[in-house]
Amino acid sequence: MQTSATLKPSDTLFHSVLRFITGDEYKTHHCSLYEKVGWPQLSVRREQHCIKFIYEGRLDRLPGYLTCLLNIVTGTYNTKFQDCQLCYYFAPLAF
Repeated sequence: MQTSATLKPSDTLFHSVLRFITGDEYKTHHCSLYEKVGWPQLSVRREQHCIKFIYEGRLDRLPGYLTCLLNIVTGTYNTKFQDCQLCYYFAPLAF
């Protein structure tokens, strides 16, 4: 998982590109830049990408180069519905 320290430089660069595209000054807030171009914020795009990744993995539609790096773990609980999967997540393989 990326930390805010590694994401901050990429966010700053992206905001500078948005200022160049829109022709706005340096002091323009990034929220208004996103509104002008009609794009979602980078944090929203990262979250959507993560959700899509989990969805694609759930449907077994991930590319082979990613599937071989992941250990798919399912968790079940004793309930009256024995086939109920309550937890499905990806655990990285230990090297």
